[in-house]
Amino acid sequence: MAMLFITGCALTASQSTAAPHAPVTPLEVVEPGRLARHATHLIRAREGNIDVVLLGDSITAGFPEDLVIQAFGGRVANFGLPADRAQHVLWLLEQGILDDYQARLVMLMIGTNNLKSGPVRESPQETAHAVAAVAAAVRRKQPQARL
Repeated sequence: MAMLFITGCALTASQSTAAPHAPVTPLEVVEPGRLARHATHLIRAREGNIDVVLLGDSITAGFPEDLVIQAFGGRVANFGLPADRAQHVLWLLEQGILDDYQARLVMLMIGTNNLKSGPVRESPQETAHAVAAVAAAVRRKQPQARL
């Protein structure tokens, strides 16, 4: 069972039922630069042959691929997008970023921007629910993968 720790608030992945006001509704990426990068990610996802997937925000986007390969081996696809919030990753999942292949491992780094940036700053509890919703969606899309 996966554990999610967010600023003093911990939830198990099985506790993904969010409060009605939690940020668990997918939110479309609309900024032109980010949308173009997402389109590139979708092309890569549809090519398949992916063993390790990275999903998340700018921290993920900047994560050194060589370290991932060194630690886990295999073919890596980094689908991190700067400024992403949990809602954006839910939207990416709806668009098929995890479809058409079976990864061994999905690394998820999301939630920082929910807490600190954007028009709405979510509470730690709302952010934890949002991250749990993303984790549950990843498990539905890639049930064989280690998260």
